[in-house]
Amino acid sequence: MALQSQCRFCHEKTPPLIAPCNCDGSIKYIHRSCILRWATMNGQLDYSRLICSLCTTPYTIPEIRLEKFSTGSYMVDFSLYNSAATSIIINYLSIIFGVYSGHSIPHQLMVGQLCIYLMYGFLYCRYVRIHNVELYTNIVIRRRAYLYGLIQLYSSYTALTDQYALMSITAMVSQTLIWKEHVRILQIVNEELIKND
Repeated sequence: MALQSQCRFCHEKTPPLIAPCNCDGSIKYIHRSCILRWATMNGQLDYSRLICSLCTTPYTIPEIRLEKFSTGSYMVDFSLYNSAATSIIINYLSIIFGVYSGHSIPHQLMVGQLCIYLMYGFLYCRYVRIHNVELYTNIVIRRRAYLYGLIQLYSSYTALTDQYALMSITAMVSQTLIWKEHVRILQIVNEELIKND
């Protein structure tokens, strides 16, 4: 590699530079972090952008394990990253299941809360895979995200004291906030991985 080689994205000469596609000459070299930064939108890597716009060959870059949902579907991934939409759908379905359970109001509220836990539990178990556990944990601590668990504890307390309406509301609020924070932390993890690459 010539001494004057520079990244065609940022025009910096800082090593290491890679030649990830079939381009040649002065536009041959790029920083891996520049490619990843360009191909990442809202903390999520868009694999369709990992193709050179000049020579149209896919970029060959050393693997970096960015966090993403393991759904295999762009639309499902988009919905899960849109935490507000996900929470609205889950809360709405839990209300429907609760109302049509056909028993007393306390029973309906209990069914609704159980549905919330089951649906969020399904999302976490089925689609969430944390690759960078240490970085994820550090960000949780830094943002004090664990404090959202206090709302969850209060929700459990209201169930023990037969405050079923309050239990249902706090369950919705706590799970909505926890999922929103989880999605944000995934985005921050990816941003830091790209920045420090």
